[in-house]
Amino acid sequence: MRANANVLADLYNRRPFSPLKGLMTSEAVALPRAALVGNPSDGYYGKTIAFTFRDFSARVTVDEVTGLPLPETPLLGAALEVFNSYCARMGSEVASDLAMLFESDIPYKLGLGGSSAIVIACLRALAGHSGYDLSPEVMADLALAAERDVLGIPAGLQDRVVQSIEGLVYMDFDRTLIEGRGFGEYVVLDPSELPLIYVAYMPDAAEGSEVTHSELRGRFEAGDPKVMSAIAEWKDLTDQVRELLDSGKGAAIGPCLDRNFAIRRELGLAGAGTIAMAEAARALGASANSAGSGGAIVGTYDGPEMFSQLVEALRQLGASVIAPSI
Repeated sequence: MRANANVLADLYNRRPFSPLKGLMTSEAVALPRAALVGNPSDGYYGKTIAFTFRDFSARVTVDEVTGLPLPETPLLGAALEVFNSYCARMGSEVASDLAMLFESDIPYKLGLGGSSAIVIACLRALAGHSGYDLSPEVMADLALAAERDVLGIPAGLQDRVVQSIEGLVYMDFDRTLIEGRGFGEYVVLDPSELPLIYVAYMPDAAEGSEVTHSELRGRFEAGDPKVMSAIAEWKDLTDQVRELLDSGKGAAIGPCLDRNFAIRRELGLAGAGTIAMAEAARALGASANSAGSGGAIVGTYDGPEMFSQLVEALRQLGASVIAPSI
């Protein structure tokens, strides 16, 4: 579901796009994200709410060093390729003779947006080096192109949008919007309206998001009635959560998260480790949803005592629990 390049080109022209003073060395950071509700409908013209959190990060440094080879790391190389295509489309010089380094402590392949964070950080660093200001819509589109079109990794826009904007974001990927103007409706919500939120992740349950999206893509394109019904319900759950947050009733979103995860299980889109974590959390009275397409969950809890219980119960499964800094 690549955003329409012609419409985005028009967006570039409508938003400020004047060269700034480029930097010899440019460093940028991007944050992990947790999908609160609606995931994984983003790749299928659905709706989601997700948030970034500051407990981990990916950092990329771009340094202009003549004579060094282009990066061999696939994610950095893909980001450089789409950025250079973008520069060429805009009639500016492409980036060359660069040393590119990255570091990340985002838990690997656990559905927390670790790979997209590296790509977003790289694009930000390249933009800083070249002296350009990329809009969130363009940033997200380029990041999706790097992973999906260059590397062949099935993915949707959700991670790239929320990581480009940061914070708590409602995203509507309505087909008419995507195919008409090239991007969806993205609304920043007030994170103070959220109830107490936890994120848990299990390294032994690591699984790349491409596993989930590869299977779901085929079923979606075949018009599988169960998949189409699931997408419709995920969209409705997303709107319910937004309405609750907007009306100051954030404490009531838990059942929507539980139902979101139940639909994933019905479609066979939840791994054994993720299911075990969710069941353990729900047994304590917390809500639980998959935080992405890997071994991580997100949910609501009632207070310090329940959080301590979550930490202990999930530790026994080999999982770590945090109260994310959103």
